[in-house]
Amino acid sequence: MSRAICAGIVVVTALASCAHSHVAVAPAPTPAPAPVPESLDVAVTDAPDSIAAWLSERGRYRISERSRDTARLVPTGEDGGPSLVLHRVRARDARDAIDAGVDVLVTGDPDAVSYATTRADLTSQPLSWNRTYVLVLPARAPAGGAPGSSPLLDSLRAELAAGAVRVEARPAPASLPGDAGMCSAPAPPRATAAAGVPPTIVYARGDEAARAIAARLIALGAAPNGPLGALAPRLAARGDSLRAVGMDPAAVERAIETGGAAAAVVAVASRPLPACRAGAEPGAGVPTDSVALVQTRERLIARRSLTGHPLDALLRAATDSTVGGP
Repeated sequence: MSRAICAGIVVVTALASCAHSHVAVAPAPTPAPAPVPESLDVAVTDAPDSIAAWLSERGRYRISERSRDTARLVPTGEDGGPSLVLHRVRARDARDAIDAGVDVLVTGDPDAVSYATTRADLTSQPLSWNRTYVLVLPARAPAGGAPGSSPLLDSLRAELAAGAVRVEARPAPASLPGDAGMCSAPAPPRATAAAGVPPTIVYARGDEAARAIAARLIALGAAPNGPLGALAPRLAARGDSLRAVGMDPAAVERAIETGGAAAAVVAVASRPLPACRAGAEPGAGVPTDSVALVQTRERLIARRSLTGHPLDALLRAATDSTVGGP
């Protein structure tokens, strides 16, 4: 037998010997589950009330304390779980909240979202498109309104979504469920006095997306034969005199209904648009038209170590809660 054959026999014999050996291999240790914290710090770059209300309505939590910018929730189920402290932070402070060690952050701020992707200890999940920004105008006369879709209007929606707002946005559909996209009603005589209406587009103070949309519409208003002219010729006719004015949220729509503004940019839940303010009831105010412009959404950023019911509940709450304004 040659040396090569002998070497081969030795190697095969050695491998066979290894294959039949019964050497116990210790299983990899299972990592211990992370301890459940007593409380989770949840920062929201919007009013926390909507998420707090959603959780409390579902019965898993109840609101134990509430102030303007903070809501504390405690679990109601037998399985307990951490309490939740929801507090509002300014959008420009969202990244600082991450660095400060917040457990969960709900935000649409692009700087914070981008920063979270660089952190291996964080996970980011997109939420639903839960806001639709609409332009509210005094109704045209006679009834009939403007079309919900046209090439110019589609172009306007795309431009606003791509370049006007800093949050994640997309063009709003021409029509939303249960709505034709634009609603209108006959205007009473008082609505025809458009010349006396201040040349302002109002928005909820503190809503940066609404402010940015109003500002872009004003810039477009000075362009002859532009998309704003096709959508709202009376508004575009104001030209360089148009101004954007922030107001308390409750006062925005009333400014239109009472003739105190030429238009309003309003954030509504991504469901049917506000019903026409038709004069079905005496003294209801100036009827209005509403047209959807863009939809926005936020992201839930959380520490990867967080799991279980609290995070699942927060994710559902942030996804399903629909906020009409900050």
